[in-house]
Amino acid sequence: MYDIGAVLGAATKLREKVVALATHVLNADSKELVIQDSTAYVPGSPTKKITFAELGRIAYNNQSLLPKGFEAGLQITYYYTFAHAEPFLTPGPDRRVRAQFTFAAGAHAAVVEVDKETGKVHVLRYLVVGDNGTILNPKVVDGQIYGSAAHGISVALGEGFVYDSEGQLLTLTLTDYGKSSTLETPNIEVVHHPVPSHFTPLGQKAAGEGGAIPSPACIASAVEDALKPLGIKVRELPLSPEAVWRLIQEANQK
Repeated sequence: MYDIGAVLGAATKLREKVVALATHVLNADSKELVIQDSTAYVPGSPTKKITFAELGRIAYNNQSLLPKGFEAGLQITYYYTFAHAEPFLTPGPDRRVRAQFTFAAGAHAAVVEVDKETGKVHVLRYLVVGDNGTILNPKVVDGQIYGSAAHGISVALGEGFVYDSEGQLLTLTLTDYGKSSTLETPNIEVVHHPVPSHFTPLGQKAAGEGGAIPSPACIASAVEDALKPLGIKVRELPLSPEAVWRLIQEANQK
């Protein structure tokens, strides 16, 4: 999350350098200049237009066209300092520091159907509401949510190591292990509820594989709710057809 501060700082300084070079080459006012689609131009002036590629060739290969005091090249080095580092990152009496200042949040909900005869669990609907702060790249964030939630659902419904009575591992391949394919993975609906963080430069929060954490519990809770009339409590995963069938049989014998 905090590395974006370095990227933002470097990008801002690089933009300033591009603008300085473009205004000099085009003999334009920086206030008139527009940066868009890898091009610097002055609206309404067809001749005052130059691409980033052309600026790059000038910056690296034609120093005679550079403005006075302009450092050749278009590379930037920027060191980001976390604005809230003090006093939180100073070790306290317990020799601990607060290294995390912002957290993503989310809620998962599932609608499932359980076949009482076979124990098979069918996920009819799966919904995720997430708060990842300011979303910089929606496709990447959605991909993280889809993938991690799908992984968690797979963990809940089939993934697991199985050993025989002598301790020999039986789930040696993906065929035995119970990993869900796209055929078993439900359509995952995602709703974003971004609340920008006050501790990061752009308000961003984490957007990693957080969906893998609540999804197994979500599926387990949904299955338990579906089997509530039988008084079944789900205490372990995975909820494979055999495992659910055994829970149902045990409940019927009480």
